[in-house]
Amino acid sequence: MDLTTLTYLLMLVVGFLSVDAAMHPPDAILEAEAIGTFEKTTLTAALVDDVLNQEVQRISATPSVMTRPVIRVGRLQGLAMSVAEALKMQSVAYALQAQLGYRPDQIKLSLFGEAGAAKILVTGTGHQRMASFQQQVTLEPGETIVDLVRRATVIGMAHIDPYITALNEMQTHADDKNFAHAEAIVRFALAALPPTPESFERSLLENLNGLMALFRNDAKAAHEWLERAEASCPDNTLADAVTSVNTAFADLQLDHDAEAVRHMEWLLREKPPADKVLLSTAYMTMAAGQLGVHDVDGADLSIAKAIEAYPEASSAYDLWADIKREKGDEAQAARLHRKALENSVSFENYGEIAALYFRMAWRENQPVMRSPFSNPDLGGLQGAGRNQ
Repeated sequence: MDLTTLTYLLMLVVGFLSVDAAMHPPDAILEAEAIGTFEKTTLTAALVDDVLNQEVQRISATPSVMTRPVIRVGRLQGLAMSVAEALKMQSVAYALQAQLGYRPDQIKLSLFGEAGAAKILVTGTGHQRMASFQQQVTLEPGETIVDLVRRATVIGMAHIDPYITALNEMQTHADDKNFAHAEAIVRFALAALPPTPESFERSLLENLNGLMALFRNDAKAAHEWLERAEASCPDNTLADAVTSVNTAFADLQLDHDAEAVRHMEWLLREKPPADKVLLSTAYMTMAAGQLGVHDVDGADLSIAKAIEAYPEASSAYDLWADIKREKGDEAQAARLHRKALENSVSFENYGEIAALYFRMAWRENQPVMRSPFSNPDLGGLQGAGRNQ
C-alpha cells in the first residue's frame, strides 16, 4: 500500500469515527488495566473490567426520585468503534467526541503490584465539574482482589456522582448502620459546593444526613438537617418536594403532628408532586399526622388518595389497616394488612424518602422504628431511576 492510499484510508477512518462518535456517545467510559499475579491468581484486564462494570451498574441502579440517565458502560457501540478497536484508535474516537462537545464521565482502574502488595490507581474525570481525579488504593488485610476492585470503583463513582454513590452506600448499610463511607462521601461533596444560599445538590446531600440521623434514632438532629435541606433547595424542584415530605415525617417523629399535617396540606395544595410515588407518600404522611391529632375520618380520606396515586405501595396499605383498627373495623384492617404483604414484592419507595425505611410515627412518644417493607433487590440490571 503506497503512502497516498494509506493517507486516504486514515482520513476515511477518522471521518467515519467522527460520524459514529456523534451517533453513539457514551454516558460513561470505563477502562481497566491489570499487570501481574497476586496470591497465585493471574489477573487480567477482563476480570477488572467485569467487576468495574458490574459495580457501576449496581450503584447506578439505586432507586432515586431524581431523574437519572441510563449509564451505558464499557465501550462505544457502533461500526466505527469496532474499526477503532481493531486499529487501536479508541483514544482517537474519544478525542473526537470531546471535540464534538461530548464529555462523558470516565473511570480508569489500573491494577498493579508494588513491594509485594496489590494496588489500584483510580483516575478519571467527572463531566459535571470537569475536574480530573487520581487516588491510589491498597489491598487491605483480609481483602480479596475482587473486593479491592469494588472498593476502587466506589471511590471512582464518588468522584463522578457523589450523591447517588452516597445514597447507595446508605441503603447498603441500612441494616448494620455503618454509614462511615456514606458520610465521608457526603462531607467530600458538600465541601466541593459553592456557598450559595440555594443549592439543589446541597439540599440532596443534607437530606441524606437527615435520613442517617433517623437511623441513629436522633429525630432532633434529623429534623435540623431536613430543615436545612428545605432552606437550601430551590422552589419547584423534585428535591423541594422530597425534603418537604421528609421534614413532615420528622415532625411526626417529634410528635408535632399538627405541623406535619399543615406541611403536607400546603405541599399538596401549592406544589403537588408530579411523581406518583412521591405524591402517594405525601398523602400517606398527611394521613399519619391526621391520625396523630385524632382526625381518623380525615386520615381515612387521605390514605385513600395515597392508594389512588400509587396502588402498588405496601406502607400505605399497612397504615390504612391502622386507620381501620382505630375505627374499630378489625376485619377490614386484616384484609388491608394482607394486601400490604402482597404488595411487598413491588417497588416500595425511593432511596431519598424516610417512609421507605421507617414506620409513620403517629402514636405519641413512638421511637424511630424500621419499616417491615423495602425495595426488592434490583440485582444491578437497571441503570436508570424510576422516572425513566
